[in-house]
Amino acid sequence: MKASEKVVGDFEKRLRLKGPGWQVGDVWEFKAYSLSLESLAAGGLERARMAGSRYLSLAGDKVIMGSGPSEQMTLELGPVARMLASIYRKIRQPSDDYELRILTLPVLPLEALWIFTPSPVSTDLIVPYLSLSEHFRVSEVYSDTDFVDAAKLAHRERAKMGYVPTGPDE
Repeated sequence: MKASEKVVGDFEKRLRLKGPGWQVGDVWEFKAYSLSLESLAAGGLERARMAGSRYLSLAGDKVIMGSGPSEQMTLELGPVARMLASIYRKIRQPSDDYELRILTLPVLPLEALWIFTPSPVSTDLIVPYLSLSEHFRVSEVYSDTDFVDAAKLAHRERAKMGYVPTGPDE
């Protein structure tokens, strides 16, 4: 969804600190969710917790991603922002049938665009744009079932290596 005027203003203020030549285009806001690998493997995407918002601005060939509260947002201008923008540009037609979200699995680390469908008969889709796990390929489209299956495999392999989670986000 389009970001509020306040968020756009905060985005512009933060961007001015980067120097001249940066402009804010349309700013899109995504709800960001976080999920531990163990929770995903045990219960699926339903266990994801709201963790804030992410913002994406497309201005010509410049792509800017923001995260955190809008007044203190951190800006990302590099490859992660460009990868998210590339995926977003392919599917951004607005619809009441789905909601675009950001999903983070901090322990892997993995960040993905989550195409959430509120209907129980529809399948959610997940498209990673940042992944350091061999089980999740960047830009590959996963159904919610395939994503959970890959998470279960990653979880089993981590358990075989003796990994023990130390906090709720692992």
